Amino acid sequence: MSRRFACCVCLCALGFVPSAWGQFFAWKWVQPWTPPWAAYESRVERCGLPTPLSRIALDDWICQRSGPIIRYSWWGTLSHPLQGRRPFYVAIYPASATACVPQLTPPPLYQVCLVPDVVRLVGHDCQDRPVYFLSGIIPAGTAPFTQVAGNHYWLQISEADAESIRPGLEDFRWSSHRPINLCPAVQGPAPLTQPLLDPCDQREEDLAFGLNPRDISGNVAVGGVIPAVLQLNLYTQGPAGPILRESMCVEPDPQGNFAVFPESPDGMYTAEMMGGGMRPIRQQIMLQEGTCARLSFFDIDIFYGDLNVNGFIDLPDLALLLAGFGR
Repeated sequence: MSRRFACCVCLCALGFVPSAWGQFFAWKWVQPWTPPWAAYESRVERCGLPTPLSRIALDDWICQRSGPIIRYSWWGTLSHPLQGRRPFYVAIYPASATACVPQLTPPPLYQVCLVPDVVRLVGHDCQDRPVYFLSGIIPAGTAPFTQVAGNHYWLQISEADAESIRPGLEDFRWSSHRPINLCPAVQGPAPLTQPLLDPCDQREEDLAFGLNPRDISGNVAVGGVIPAVLQLNLYTQGPAGPILRESMCVEPDPQGNFAVFPESPDGMYTAEMMGGGMRPIRQQIMLQEGTCARLSFFDIDIFYGDLNVNGFIDLPDLALLLAGFGR
């Protein structure tokens, strides 16, 4: 087990939420990439003119709980990491009443262009293409899509070719998920290709995506220092002092951006970020469905050097640093 994975497992254990404390389902729907399987073309001309270029890809979900979707996450291959910072076209369609496919006409129920704020390499697929986790929040001032419990929807995520790093060339493919959860994913527009067969083993598969009604996000890059893994704790105030409600593993991307999805109920919390040699820093946040809780850390707030993880930067940390010289 890698040190990084061990850290995340440990933090998940710390994140146990007692049944006496309410639980919020952090994802409206999630089906992550299943390594090492491949990815599928999905391109439109541009965000403002989402005419399909060759093929678009779509997958479905059924709403379990009514409410807004403010963050869209997906897994996919990129021709270059910078493609992850370009606009992507997102659309939601109703399900056909007569078949296990999307109803692509009339226009979609919802459409938006997203620029991911989190782009993190997570592995390579069976075609040796780098696979990234991409996640973007809807632009400020944009109304979210509000799903209705029991309704069946289809999600399209596509590269916007005109805004891509290589217009006219394919720069993104949508990565796969196994097993198929509901209807098999499709490629369109017409005729629809269904099911999708992985080019590596010819087995049927879905597409990898997640939908969130809220998040905690921010940036921890200071002077070029970006820890690989951090810990984010949420506390409420009790009669005898702070009560730890949840701990989450935070993996910043190469620019220091992160987004995590708490399961604690809506309300006011003290958020504490720690680990990676960082002196613990705290900030009050409000968790509320339909909103992003932004952790706004300034350079002066973050100091790296707590090598013994005791919450202070002091002489024992200096001793550890000096002991490491010459090794």
